[in-house]
Amino acid sequence: MKPTHYFLFLLCLTFSSCVTFKQFDNRAKSARETSYEASIVKKDGKIISGEVLKHKNHDPYDANLVRVINSENAFTIDGQNYHDSNVVAFQDKKAYHKRFNNIFLVRLVKGKINLYYFDNTGYDKTTTFNSGGPTTINSTSTRKSAFFFEKEKDKILPIGISELKKAVEDNQKVLNKLTSYYPKDSYSKELNIEKLVSVVEAYNE
Repeated sequence: MKPTHYFLFLLCLTFSSCVTFKQFDNRAKSARETSYEASIVKKDGKIISGEVLKHKNHDPYDANLVRVINSENAFTIDGQNYHDSNVVAFQDKKAYHKRFNNIFLVRLVKGKINLYYFDNTGYDKTTTFNSGGPTTINSTSTRKSAFFFEKEKDKILPIGISELKKAVEDNQKVLNKLTSYYPKDSYSKELNIEKLVSVVEAYNE
């Protein structure tokens, strides 16, 4: 592959990632904790706050998607390093993130029910070699958002329609709203973020 083509391909991936995360920027910022700018929450509940937090990230497509990497300097807050094995949540200037297994979910809505998301990222690419002509690269994004909710403290669940209906069943108006969006509990397509936010925000009122 010629250097110019390779550079353009990388630029395309970077732009694509930024655009995808951009749709959640405002929601994520509004769901941050307001009492401090940056923070780390440890397993024992201790909160270490500061002004600037940086993290190591190994997702090749989006630096906003943070994974557990079991590193001594996975997080740095005001120049002090922290191992991520003891971190259950953190906040940077963009979002509040909470650990679920080996990933840190991004919080989109805060309230009686917290709504989170994480993207499974990647690209399928095909290369066509044209004799005497330029090499053609076609890439298809395999990025797909997964959504999670937390009604009971520290009990995060991947969103399934039946699970979310059970969580809001104590509010008939909200349950009706969710059922109007998804009449059946089984839903094979990717869930619609606007509909999920609408339901969760209505429950949190």
